[in-house]
Amino acid sequence: MRGLAIAFSVGLILTGCATGDSYAPDPTLTASTGATLVGSRQDNPNPLVADMRTIVSVVDGKPTRATVFDWGKSILLAPGTHTIQLYSRLGRSGGGVVARMEFEAGKAYALRAERHGLYQATVWLEETSSHQVIGEKLAVCLSPDAPILQLFSSCK
Repeated sequence: MRGLAIAFSVGLILTGCATGDSYAPDPTLTASTGATLVGSRQDNPNPLVADMRTIVSVVDGKPTRATVFDWGKSILLAPGTHTIQLYSRLGRSGGGVVARMEFEAGKAYALRAERHGLYQATVWLEETSSHQVIGEKLAVCLSPDAPILQLFSSCK
């Protein structure tokens, strides 16, 4: 019984550590009162080359705990200005860039990415109903085995 209590306590501690500092939207937000943001996957017709996946990895300094396999999951944001980190991955190469953007209530946004050569990409945000680019298109340097929270200042 004592062993079970210790295991349960360790489980609670680990769960608290895993979620305590991660991004969580206000529980009262809905798609109509908040902004919806979703990643993307750029399919590659060549079966020997990986698809490019783009996600939001950080919102206002807090990691989203998303992986590149979560590209289709949406994130709710309160309306207003947010600092987000966009992360793209192509096979084993990945990289991120930080952007400060304004989000409107009731609107949906999608991340888009385009590859340029082996280790460069461009990422941007689109308002989904109009396909209008929000902000500017941003350059991302892709580095082999780059962790999701790593940023690169220049492409090599």
